[in-house]
Amino acid sequence: MLDALAARGFTPATVRVDRDEPLPDPASLKFAVLLGTANSVVYNRASRWQHTALEWLAAADRAGTPVLGLGSGAHTLAIALGGGVEPAPRPRRGWIRVQTAVPDMIARGPWLAWNEGVIRLPEAASVLAQDRVGPQAFRVGRHLGVQFHPEVKPETVAGWVGFRRGEPLDGQAVLEATSRERVAAAAAASRLFSAFIDSAVRRRP
Repeated sequence: MLDALAARGFTPATVRVDRDEPLPDPASLKFAVLLGTANSVVYNRASRWQHTALEWLAAADRAGTPVLGLGSGAHTLAIALGGGVEPAPRPRRGWIRVQTAVPDMIARGPWLAWNEGVIRLPEAASVLAQDRVGPQAFRVGRHLGVQFHPEVKPETVAGWVGFRRGEPLDGQAVLEATSRERVAAAAAASRLFSAFIDSAVRRRP
């Protein structure tokens, strides 16, 4: 994501909602990227930062500011726009392929799935990608939600695998797949990020 931003002359600013850092006026932004949290939205719907994020997303929607939600950020985006998230039968941990309606923007994969939820789409949403479990990417107006993780680096995956000790997970298999898939995954991620940024900038004066 940082490479795609830098290539277009953008310098990102990070705001930690979970640390009560103040959010900017969404109307002042060209677009925003909402990252997830280690604590899934599925289990943290009543948290203070969750309410703050939902209120800010509603304001961004009213202001016409495009938002890209990644991972559980896509869950929060779905909830803010009238949808929801339900617990999945089992967590998804590993590399997946998807069925895509927009292959020029969202490739079939490889994408890293790392979540515990199934998105219930907002009424106005269009499904852009899905797998056997449910929606993996959706669009509502100018917003894009992506449940898988195009932003991850191999070191990120290693950290997540280590954090999940005690959970039924073949961590070594995930790490080996990450090594195999990293080049293709980076190319697919660059295409997705570039398409979102270009669309957001093109449509907003």
